[in-house]
Amino acid sequence: MTLAIPMLATERLILRGWREDDFAPIAAFYDSDPDSVFVGGPRRGNDVAMWFMARLGQWALRGYGAFVIAERNGGAFVGWCGVNHYVDTPEPVIQWALLAAQRGKGFMIEAARPALQFIFAASQRLVLHTTIHPANGASQKVALRLGGLATGVQVEDDGHRVDEWVFHSGGAA
Repeated sequence: MTLAIPMLATERLILRGWREDDFAPIAAFYDSDPDSVFVGGPRRGNDVAMWFMARLGQWALRGYGAFVIAERNGGAFVGWCGVNHYVDTPEPVIQWALLAAQRGKGFMIEAARPALQFIFAASQRLVLHTTIHPANGASQKVALRLGGLATGVQVEDDGHRVDEWVFHSGGAA
């Protein structure tokens, strides 16, 4: 079975479905990038493999999920953006990350705008949410540029405090 994940294009980037060769950069990110802590890391072995496979499962179950971000010129893996909507959670949660070498180039704003537009339409939701760790200033800046609003504070199961953000349909354009 081949899963049809749409491809979106921007001036410099392609947003596409996941391929087996995307696993190596994901595994390296979760193993060695200190910013992986902001998206559930570090992860190793089967934990990273299950995370990777769940990206495909969300597309199969929901018709939307997270896109791989790749450079349009050459196809290099840049990162990912979209939503995680697990079977045991009522709402999708926006998530994004870039490999360290790709940060500071404006890639996340360029990728997240069309990704969120697609997800709003595919999920038929008017509002999407995310949480951002207070120390993650880069993600806070991205959220603001995408029209997100900080709405409160949440304490996660592990006791860490995160800021809640909300995005409204049409605000990600």
